Amino acid sequence: DASKTFISYDKIIKTQMEKSIKLYPYQQFLKLSTECQNFVLEAEKGDSPQKIYQLAQNLIYGKNGFPHDSELGMQYLTLAENYQYSPASVLKGVLLYEGKYVPKNILKAKEALNKRFLHRDYNSILYMAKIELEEKEPNYQKVKEDLVDLSTYNLNTEAMVLYGKLCMKETQNGKLKRDFQQSFEYFKKAAKKEDAEGLAYYGLFYYYGYGVVDYNFEKAADLFQESYDKGSMTGAAFLSECYAKGRGVTKDGKRAVELARESKQHGNNTGKNKYGIYLNQGLGDLEINKKESCRLWKETALEGDAEGSFLYANCLVEGDEYRVKRNIEEAIKYYRESISGGNLTAMASYGYILIQGQFSDQNIQEGLGMIEFAANHGDDFAIAVYSHMLINGIGVNIDIGKAKKYLDIGKSRGIVDCYYMYSELVEQDYIPNKGQEEIEKCKA
Repeated sequence: DASKTFISYDKIIKTQMEKSIKLYPYQQFLKLSTECQNFVLEAEKGDSPQKIYQLAQNLIYGKNGFPHDSELGMQYLTLAENYQYSPASVLKGVLLYEGKYVPKNILKAKEALNKRFLHRDYNSILYMAKIELEEKEPNYQKVKEDLVDLSTYNLNTEAMVLYGKLCMKETQNGKLKRDFQQSFEYFKKAAKKEDAEGLAYYGLFYYYGYGVVDYNFEKAADLFQESYDKGSMTGAAFLSECYAKGRGVTKDGKRAVELARESKQHGNNTGKNKYGIYLNQGLGDLEINKKESCRLWKETALEGDAEGSFLYANCLVEGDEYRVKRNIEEAIKYYRESISGGNLTAMASYGYILIQGQFSDQNIQEGLGMIEFAANHGDDFAIAVYSHMLINGIGVNIDIGKAKKYLDIGKSRGIVDCYYMYSELVEQDYIPNKGQEEIEKCKA
């Protein structure tokens, strides 16, 4: 009789427990540890939205002993949101925007981030700015104002980096103007606060110069390393290029590939681009695989990456070499998107196309302006091309003195074509001969 009483009492307890759980599937609940069960019961009481929010996080990320269950986690987030708990609405919006743990849904993300009780919540403003930038016709002025406010009053480093990136871009309709000085200042602010992405982009300015600072490969490499040490996969990708070219560090193709591969594996677009470049070259221990290079570049181009758009445009121009159908019209579209995104090499490449009138109507003045701009802002390809044009009078009057100025910059950056052109000019007596040793050094 005592055992029957115990069984009956146990059933009562289980029934009461089952009734007290509104969202968590009971059979799954029974599989949880006692600690996790107690956490669910506390959250299910409904008197602590913070507890509900914490449970949602545990399920979405699969942490603190809970299984990964994004769908159930989102239900708890909605429950916490119904209590007007701000962090729940913001996290819900972020998750729906990023599409990593739950399917991406911009409309629902905006709905969550636009809740009235989130008035001036800085995370909500930041992600609404990100969403706005993905619109067909973004309100750039509003986005810039919000990012400046977040950077100034909230000292939000993510906003600083996003604003810096935005200032590197320029739209064809003139609604967004490129301002490298502003980019530099905001990346510098983020870097001073030891933001990993901020350090990466601050280093990028010392890598190129961008007409704002004197380039310094050693400083750039140090900043990339610091960024990588703090977990930035963008920093890893930028650092890989230093190793690939021996800039600021000892040249090491194998290390370059390792860094790019790690960055790529973390889903970083810059890492994918660099790894594609090394596959295209057969750098380090990689075998040449142009088809895979093209696939990676197309992937990042479709996500709006400026470097990826440029690299994929090249594939579309070359065609068969990259196992794609040649499509000049599509290539020009991607060149323009890349230029708008701030890629200087795309600017120089497309500028040369305009000068030659190869795939479009010839426009020497516009093409020359693009190449000169890119050369003056530190792009290797542009420096070499502009030097070549000045030496041979392509689109400009021959000007050996001006060419020498750009060749000297190119040589200091280690650009092979600039060494070659310089040695040719010395041999032809266009530049005072400094002796056979100088010529041999350039050729080497």
